[in-house]
Amino acid sequence: MKLVLDTSFFTNPDSYSIWGDGVSRAMDNFITKAKTKSEITFYLPPTVLKEITSFFDDYDRAPLRRLEALVEVKSPFVEDIKIPVKMFYDVVLEIRARSYKGLRISETALKNAVNGGIKPDDLPTVIKKLRQDYRQALRFGFLDSQADLDLVFLAYQLTGTIVSLDTGVIDWARRFGIATLTSQALFDKLTDKKA
Repeated sequence: MKLVLDTSFFTNPDSYSIWGDGVSRAMDNFITKAKTKSEITFYLPPTVLKEITSFFDDYDRAPLRRLEALVEVKSPFVEDIKIPVKMFYDVVLEIRARSYKGLRISETALKNAVNGGIKPDDLPTVIKKLRQDYRQALRFGFLDSQADLDLVFLAYQLTGTIVSLDTGVIDWARRFGIATLTSQALFDKLTDKKA
């Protein structure tokens, strides 16, 4: 079995809390259990490893070194991937819909600010809310980074399974016919628990 691990597997509290208290301890517990399963090969694209690394301080890199010793760090060979044109249409249509949604969110925020008689002191709060809503509209449930693309394309090339809690990654993986696992499902597999 080939498992391609996403950043969210290690950094999302809903994921790592299954494995332990905090990212480092959860990573160590995962590594300990994963080492016992020689029939499973774990992969990380370099872009995902870089994202995971950003969650660790320079002085606390020991769990990362153990992770790198366990997994195969591999990039997808993107020059060799053929995807249906329908996928490209889907991406363009989704980007367009999300752009319009972001525009409507911005317009609503501006109207609310003007109609509410915004004061200069309120501006940082209004901007913060606008950014949160805008980010949610454009990024949630979508492939929004190179790491996400690398994850999907690597799993596609390897005929692997993605372990993620990222709804965008999961949705697009399924569009490509890629199997997915949650953290809980992987925990059950590694600890031989039956569902």
